Amino acid sequence: MIKKNPQVRRRKTVALDIVIVGSGIAGLGTAMAFTDAGKKVMVLEKKMTGEASQAAAGILDPFLERGPRHPLLPLAISALRKFPQLIQKIRKVTGGDAGYRCAGLMYVAFTPAEEKILRAKYRWQKKTGVALRWLKRHEVVKREPGVCGSVRCGIYYPGIGRVIAPDFLRSIRTYLIKKGCLFRTVSRDPRPVTDQKGVKRFMFGAGGNTYLAADMVFTRGAWEKYSPKKNVRPWFRPVRGQALIVRMPRCKLMTTVHSVRSAYVVPWQKSVYLLGSTVEFSGFRPHTTRAGLCRIRDGAQRLVPAFRSARMIRKWAGLRPISRDRLPVIGRTGAGGAYLLNGLYRSGILLGCELGRLLSHGIMRRKMPKIIEPYSPGRIKI
Repeated sequence: MIKKNPQVRRRKTVALDIVIVGSGIAGLGTAMAFTDAGKKVMVLEKKMTGEASQAAAGILDPFLERGPRHPLLPLAISALRKFPQLIQKIRKVTGGDAGYRCAGLMYVAFTPAEEKILRAKYRWQKKTGVALRWLKRHEVVKREPGVCGSVRCGIYYPGIGRVIAPDFLRSIRTYLIKKGCLFRTVSRDPRPVTDQKGVKRFMFGAGGNTYLAADMVFTRGAWEKYSPKKNVRPWFRPVRGQALIVRMPRCKLMTTVHSVRSAYVVPWQKSVYLLGSTVEFSGFRPHTTRAGLCRIRDGAQRLVPAFRSARMIRKWAGLRPISRDRLPVIGRTGAGGAYLLNGLYRSGILLGCELGRLLSHGIMRRKMPKIIEPYSPGRIKI
């Protein structure tokens, strides 16, 4: 008679309501919505370099790369207004503030051409209901004396804050763990199976157990390889963004300062600032380049000349996911209970939790909210 080894643990089969593939802001935001609804949730992680959420600047700007008729603008403004409530909810559970600070955002112009662009933005943005104020040269310098003296004018947004992205993601993760959400690191995606009753599930193994989930959401950002057919170009492309963290004791910048173009300076901690950013279609290359970092430094020095003597602490690059039409892809795919939330590009920190909430409501009710129907995967032509 063969004796059983008591140290060998039997493999258990565990049922889940939802499994989320990807632990960036889109995945964590979706997991938060399901967890708050009392669902049994697991987030599957894969170790990948250049993850966009961790490398984000954390500026909560609803107008970034959006014009007056951009379809995503109402959602972005709504997410901005709800953000303090989100931070308060996280703070109650975790005790931390997720690196959130609302000290305002200021766009500045240095040339007549830039002033013309800024005035056009001011005319339509003041109709959106977001608080903003036009600043003359002396008002810009009074608010932030460190800004270059050749500044002509600016727009100040007192209600647009920022988060320190790594702290924000860490706080959400802590929130989810305390609420009972599970995290596992895997090398393979869940595979669809059909049980004896003909019900489709998603099965995967992790930690010595077998898990079966009713629904699955893909939120892997630029690495998303989902496509309903083989041998077609991917739905998402990676856009590299490089950034620098510098220390500058002599600079006392309080407000996030942004140029009309792509350069910006974000106050992080005392005497520590984030400088950004580049926008590069360079493929899957999540590393910094000398040319990119030089452009960032030049842009920051144009905004605040004192940064010429700043000491670099850290540098990084992240890959932002962008879809073919530059809009998010949200909703059910053609594969049973599989869903997508991707393509947030440069607005992941602002929109991730709000879009995750809307998607979760659609999955639980088996009908997507009308506000996200235009972003359905069905609109992508193969």
